[in-house]
Amino acid sequence: MKTSASLLLVVVASSVLAKEPDSAVLGSGSNKVRTEEAAEARLREKFDASTEYSVLPARGELVKGIELEGKWQSPGGFDSTSIAFTRKREGGYSVEFKTAGCVGAWELSREATYEGSVIKLNLPVQEYAPAEYTRLYTIAYRGEVHLLATARVKMFNEKGDEGFYKHLLLTKVRPKNGTDT
Repeated sequence: MKTSASLLLVVVASSVLAKEPDSAVLGSGSNKVRTEEAAEARLREKFDASTEYSVLPARGELVKGIELEGKWQSPGGFDSTSIAFTRKREGGYSVEFKTAGCVGAWELSREATYEGSVIKLNLPVQEYAPAEYTRLYTIAYRGEVHLLATARVKMFNEKGDEGFYKHLLLTKVRPKNGTDT
């Protein structure tokens, strides 16, 4: 049984690598820097902001002026994404983007502006479960405020009420005492 599980892991990892040969090198630990460099190189080379999905969310309500500062994350599972915003003195935000999955992880640093209900990153990011984007919307949905990446809007509009909507949204992490992070 152990041999079968090992073989399955090798087949799955090989399959992932075969589908995305120019994406980030999968791995962690000593490969972490190489993975981030590969992700950055791929995004610089292939991302085209003019093709970014520009339809507004059909569910929920766009909200303006929320407190972005702090950490926002997806609920996890087989993959996860988090974005931490820190307000800069000169305006805008410093952004630490982290994403991970079964066989890899990477972190990217960005800058962002927030105007109206749109967060604009200075450079694209790529989530582990493929989604590339430079913009996120701030929305109120089911009694909470969330961030929704433009790359996730189409699926959110089509399937938002089917229960897995939480995996499409980033929610602000709150410490146990209930205050913002």
